[in-house]
Amino acid sequence: MSTEPLTPADVEARVRAEFESMNTRDPEKIADLYSGGVGFGYRTRDARHGHKTKEAYRDVLRWWVDQFERYTATVNQIEAAVDGDVGLAWGFCTEELTMRGREPETISIRFTQVIKREPSGWRTLLFQRDAQPFDGEGRYIPSAVHHG
Repeated sequence: MSTEPLTPADVEARVRAEFESMNTRDPEKIADLYSGGVGFGYRTRDARHGHKTKEAYRDVLRWWVDQFERYTATVNQIEAAVDGDVGLAWGFCTEELTMRGREPETISIRFTQVIKREPSGWRTLLFQRDAQPFDGEGRYIPSAVHHG
């Protein structure tokens, strides 16, 4: 583990790696990067997961991977800040996906990620993904927000 001060570039690289892990659809790789963190968002206000063990999260991910015929996330914009060994990243990405038995979708995602660099490596503390329609200026379209 590096003893150099944490930088916004370090945080950005780590978060990009997490999105890339989702593109692999490999439960082991995703669990290595996200397990232990608490997640919120997508198409609901409820917590997505708070699995404390990698094994528990890997089981959820096996189910998740099986739901898709196709899945790709592309980071469009990312900004980052640091405070000591804690990093915050936020931005936008695009998900292109086809769930089994459904039509293909392209979804604009607003994301926030909190990560921590520890002696043993990185740890995800929290991530939020808002998958809701935006207007041309990036603001939510209240009448189109889906919470269910």
